[in-house]
Amino acid sequence: MLLQALDFLQVLADIFGTIILYLGPIVSPIGEFMVLWINYVLAFFPTGDWTIYIVIFVILIIIAIVVNSYWPGDKPLKSEKEKKGKDLSVDEKEPEIGTSEDFDMEDDLDFELDEDLLPEDD
Repeated sequence: MLLQALDFLQVLADIFGTIILYLGPIVSPIGEFMVLWINYVLAFFPTGDWTIYIVIFVILIIIAIVVNSYWPGDKPLKSEKEKKGKDLSVDEKEPEIGTSEDFDMEDDLDFELDEDLLPEDD
């Protein structure tokens, strides 16, 4: 009942109805074409036999495997491959979390102030 009381929703419904009414000559032939080809496809495929659907499914899976084997997608960069292939030596061991080797904030805070960027005093 609350939704019926809002005039805003009625205005929106009127706007959408007008848009759909004007798009009718464009949308109707598309819908008729879709009905025709879907009826043709449904007449071709039997509704009680699952064999055709299973064969289509298997063909799609085989095509997907072949396509993914030839075009596997994004390849890692050569530097990433070398980094993964190389074991970390004793000198390159990863720092433990919470130690001073983990991350030194003081090193990042050391910077020089650029005097040219400061506002001029009048």
